[in-house]
Amino acid sequence: MISNLIELKNRPLNSESFSAFFAAIPLPTFAFVGEDLVLIDFNDAIEKLSFEGVSLGIKASELFKDDGRILKNLFSCLHEKSNFSEECEYRMKKTGEQKKFSTSFIFIQPDLVILHIEDLTRQNKVNKALQEARDVLTGLQLIINQSPAVVFLVRDEEGWPVEYIT
Repeated sequence: MISNLIELKNRPLNSESFSAFFAAIPLPTFAFVGEDLVLIDFNDAIEKLSFEGVSLGIKASELFKDDGRILKNLFSCLHEKSNFSEECEYRMKKTGEQKKFSTSFIFIQPDLVILHIEDLTRQNKVNKALQEARDVLTGLQLIINQSPAVVFLVRDEEGWPVEYIT
């Protein structure tokens, strides 16, 4: 495995192995180059995001014209030659759906910027539901721990209601 990675690292960016590797990255990934941040590659996972207008040769300023934050971060990554991540909200043009993303900006010498986008929308919904369930549990624990008498209404194995009073 390590020897394969070293071999892959020593090949030019346009090699078949790199292209296959890039296409298989599970996160939607864009590759921009130059001062104009021209899109030179993107992977198959981009389809998950329902972005409109994604095509080779398009400038980042056109692709993200409605999202100044992503565009600003792409240029910051290029000019500062730094890598960073950020969470942001984005309204999908195609569906109108509001999504939450984790975006990672990676600078590669001399002027390549890689953008990874991870959709956190579902994860955030699950976390919110989990927190609501924890809040309900905390409330029930308070009632149980502070009440002199507690009534439980449950169903037995046959579905009959059973009351427990303590």
